Amino acid sequence: MKRPPFRPVIREITFQRTWSVWLATGFGSGFSPLFPGSVGGLWGIPLAWLLFELTPERYVGWVIQIVTILILAWLGVPLCTKAQKDLGGEKDPGMIVYDEIVSVPITFLFLSPDLLLMPAVWVVGYLLNRVFDIVKPYPAHQLEKLPYGKGIMADDLFAGIYSCITLHLLIAVGFFHLFSF
Repeated sequence: MKRPPFRPVIREITFQRTWSVWLATGFGSGFSPLFPGSVGGLWGIPLAWLLFELTPERYVGWVIQIVTILILAWLGVPLCTKAQKDLGGEKDPGMIVYDEIVSVPITFLFLSPDLLLMPAVWVVGYLLNRVFDIVKPYPAHQLEKLPYGKGIMADDLFAGIYSCITLHLLIAVGFFHLFSF
């Protein structure tokens, strides 16, 4: 399906409309003319890094990280709904990237600190997240059909889960030993 030309419709500029659009578009990065989801999703990397840096290692840290991601996802539903309406009502508009941003930290859950020091882990994890977001394997494609913010958020959360599982499988088979010097 061909993407329509970029024309966000913001009915009137008010603080309430601009803050929701500003946050949902990743501080405007979702307005990138090329690959807005990938460009905006890059904000998920510093978010993931912050989550891991500010929480203790292992079990307690993982619980805090998961709860934080769930809260961000829960807040994302009304935020993305509002931004979608403020941008003209198009279903899952490409410039809304909050969902991509929140899904990226899911990719890196349950990793040890030594793995998080490897740039290759971050690059491969981010690329896996983008691939699963674009391909939308079951049930992500079906969840995307949910109304408004629920559909915007749900498919990307599954992209994060699938990329997390795949990243852990790559680690288990020794893929990242190719990158250690």
